[in-house]
Amino acid sequence: MELSRRGFLTVSTAVSLSGLYGAYAQFVNPLVTPTLSVSAVGRDLGPIQPPADSRQIADRWLSSQPWAARADYQLRTGEAFVYFNEWEPTDSDKAVRLTPFALVWMTEGDDGAEPIRISCDSAYLQFPSEFKMPSANPGRVIGGKLEGNVRIQGKDGLDIVGKNFVFSESAMRIWSDNPVEFSHGPHRGRAQQFQMELIPDETADPNDSVAVSGIKSVQLRKNVVMDMQLDEELPAAKKSATGSQADAMPSAPVHIRCNGSFSFVTETNVATFEDTVRVRKPVAAGEYDELECDKLTLTFKPDDDDAETQPDPDSVRFEGISGNLTFQRLFAVGKKVILVSKTNDMRSYMDQLEYNATDRLVVLTDKKRVRVFQGDSELNAPEVSLLQDEEGAAKSVWCRGAGQLTFYDKKSGQIQLHAKWAKQLRKYPDPYSDLDVIELDRDAIVRQPLQQSGLAADFIKLWVEPQEEDSKESPAVANRSKETGEEPQQFRIDHMHALKNVVMISPEMHADTDRLEVWFEEADLPPQPETTSAQDRKHQENTAPPNVGDRIASTQTSSSGTAKNANGSSPQENPFLPDQQEKSRNKQMTAAPVAKKKKEPAVIVSDLIRARILHDRVRQQSQVAEIWTIGNVEVTQPGKLGEPPLRISGDRLHMQNQSEADQLVHVFGAPAHIRDRQMHIQGSNVHLDRNRNHAWVNGAGLLQLPVDKDLDGKPLKTPQILDIWWKDKMTFDGKSAKFLGDVLTSLEHSRMRCPEMEVLLTERISFADVDRDDRDADDNPKVDVNFMICKGGVDIESREYVEQQPVQIRRSHFRNLTLNKATGKQLANGPGWITVWRKAEGNRAGLSSIATVRANKPLQADTAEWEYSRIDFSGKSDGNMKDRFTTFSDRVEVVHGPVEQPLSIIDPDNIPENGGWMRCDQMQLTQFEKTETTPAYIKMLGSGNAELEGRMPGRSRSETRGESFRARADTISFDESKGLYILRSRGNRTATVWRQKQRGDEYSSHDAKRIEFIPALNQLKTNRASGTIGFE
Repeated sequence: MELSRRGFLTVSTAVSLSGLYGAYAQFVNPLVTPTLSVSAVGRDLGPIQPPADSRQIADRWLSSQPWAARADYQLRTGEAFVYFNEWEPTDSDKAVRLTPFALVWMTEGDDGAEPIRISCDSAYLQFPSEFKMPSANPGRVIGGKLEGNVRIQGKDGLDIVGKNFVFSESAMRIWSDNPVEFSHGPHRGRAQQFQMELIPDETADPNDSVAVSGIKSVQLRKNVVMDMQLDEELPAAKKSATGSQADAMPSAPVHIRCNGSFSFVTETNVATFEDTVRVRKPVAAGEYDELECDKLTLTFKPDDDDAETQPDPDSVRFEGISGNLTFQRLFAVGKKVILVSKTNDMRSYMDQLEYNATDRLVVLTDKKRVRVFQGDSELNAPEVSLLQDEEGAAKSVWCRGAGQLTFYDKKSGQIQLHAKWAKQLRKYPDPYSDLDVIELDRDAIVRQPLQQSGLAADFIKLWVEPQEEDSKESPAVANRSKETGEEPQQFRIDHMHALKNVVMISPEMHADTDRLEVWFEEADLPPQPETTSAQDRKHQENTAPPNVGDRIASTQTSSSGTAKNANGSSPQENPFLPDQQEKSRNKQMTAAPVAKKKKEPAVIVSDLIRARILHDRVRQQSQVAEIWTIGNVEVTQPGKLGEPPLRISGDRLHMQNQSEADQLVHVFGAPAHIRDRQMHIQGSNVHLDRNRNHAWVNGAGLLQLPVDKDLDGKPLKTPQILDIWWKDKMTFDGKSAKFLGDVLTSLEHSRMRCPEMEVLLTERISFADVDRDDRDADDNPKVDVNFMICKGGVDIESREYVEQQPVQIRRSHFRNLTLNKATGKQLANGPGWITVWRKAEGNRAGLSSIATVRANKPLQADTAEWEYSRIDFSGKSDGNMKDRFTTFSDRVEVVHGPVEQPLSIIDPDNIPENGGWMRCDQMQLTQFEKTETTPAYIKMLGSGNAELEGRMPGRSRSETRGESFRARADTISFDESKGLYILRSRGNRTATVWRQKQRGDEYSSHDAKRIEFIPALNQLKTNRASGTIGFE
């Protein structure tokens, strides 16, 4: 009797396909690689072989069913061998039950291939019309059941075990409400309940065995468990996302479990696991890579070869599950999706995971934040995208939304590096080098608490060395690591850029700029000898450094540690304060000792800052080696508490740093400035060598120094600033400053100008000693001007004021001038002159007002007239302002008289009333200070060819012109306190005085060895007189 071969194979084939699909349904790299394989059914198998082969087939392939070889009914249809002992018509002869039932289906054209075998307690087939043996044709199968215990076996270890598989044409479904187990090769699986949705064949012939054209979907309803053995190592087991090489391990089965259902839809090639899905793959002894989610969706696509292959028109219409599907996409969702990779020492938490196999793109998302922990690092962001290379390594990373990245120290657990951003983070290979690029966009922050350093900017770009596990350290780094016992820091930055609103801090430098560019170099830095306690370190880490630019300086710290503006708003978070997470973690850690700060860091503000930093990855120390700045440069180095800081400003700056006290600074500007305490250097080209304690300026500039004495050495009421300008060059070694080119010195109301000048200080100013004390116990500057040496023609002008009114103007000129402000000694080379205009103190005869030569004598401003005095000399002027004594030599001439206004001059040949002049070879001038009983006065002595001429004022209102007098002697002295002239002669020479008794009288002459003369009284007294002509 001959049965329709498709009638027997329909149910078995569908169940086989579902088992095969379940065995091959796979997961995404790095956990699972998908592979599908299924056999085609319904082919024309050709002529039926003799039934005599049935016993041999049963003995070979149905050994687990020994009854088959002796079955009462052994049929063959094409390549199918059917065995049963009984058959029973039922359901009004429209159905048949075969008991027991077994089937062997040989593969066409491959006699050595293992066939598909089906066995069950009984097989029930239902037809649309009456079924009669042996020749009846009841039509197609409209329903059926493999009853009792069912087992389906095939090649490559295919083995499906279940109960009561039911087929219904009206429902277009095959199902089983019993547990089902399946295996294929090394793959294993089981589930509670099975269901396969079928596709109806609208064009089926009534004589066809079934009206089914294919499989619509396959579903394992609940409690699905699968173990799959992959044919090759997973990409994730070869290389991690960071490029580390995992230990090689033989391929191990992937374990998949879900409490809900597993389904596969053939139309879309989409597979779905639901309800507490767990995927686990062993990677080492006792270690697994794991994925947990609520729902896992896998999408496949047909291979290109299948799409190009045209179907055989003679083939059967039935379409099973394609055996050539390529995995395309994974989508895992849940309240908490967990991905754990022991291979990469990684844990990830999210609510959605998506993988695109075509683009090799993994996307992790979460409504709050994705959290990825790998080794000693932690990454948080709403969305994390990873683009993998062919070996499974992360080629690029893209974190969208506000996020954080933290690296922890392996030993202490403290934060080694912490990064934040508000918009996105990107990591990708640099197309122009072997480095990786990391970009942090919008309100970006990078902190290194162990190095007490941080960086904040709108945009930060880092070039880092790729982390390779098998990469070897340089011999120098390896040796230092061995000596110190410290592991070198693995995260290596080559260089970095930061743009807009940039703020950077470190123990050595704080920076505020619009653009920052930093290059890092590996270096062996000396250990820092001193350490601070954990309490000190906590204070340092929780205190925002001062003077780091307006954006940080204007912030206040709330109790939560968040920076607040003065108006209470929250700008970019202060990057120099730990967040709550870090504070909580640090409470559980023992604070590692850190280097004690030797000085406050320098603060640099500029439009552009470029820096070269030496970094010791073993000791985890850094040192700024070189800095370039461009545009609106401001550099501040805080000094000792209470002292003004070192300030540098200009348009450009270049600084080379060798050590804490060894910096070479070049500042350029229009102008540039260096201010150290109360010292100020200004110029377009300013240079400072702190190690050599040397500063110099090329071109015009200004030096300002604090002094407490004026240019004459007299104490000032309050310390003043001495200004020294020049046009060519200045050099300064901390004690001696030399100036070239139209040098101008200004102090209070005094000016001094010369072509060349040198200024010597009382003490050397140390540019390297930021903790020096520049003030004494009385808060006066310790450093003062000691010597001033002027050459090449010196011009001096000074003015005095009383109640903001000028009372004295003094001008002088010398060829060379040396001032010792410490001793008060002054030495000038002539030819030179001194001119003084001052408010008159009353009528004086002759040279009685020559006291105006005295410098800086306090005067009253209630006199209307001005007095003019001038001293000319051709030799030297040698004096001491403390002793108030001055000597003039060689052709000395003194002119004095009243003038109507300052800056007017007197012609010696036309002396006005109350005026006069004196000439001599040498003159000595002594000044006496005011006492309680006597006013200030002078004494003057002219020696060698001394001559004198004066004009007295009128004695009454009617007299318009007073008497005149003249004198000649070897020496002439004058005592202002007495108004007395004394004339003396030497040898056989005599002193002579010519005078008028009254206006208009003839001059009388008086000769004597010694003559005393008081012009105010017109009184004369002689000693050893030799002659008198005229009145006595």
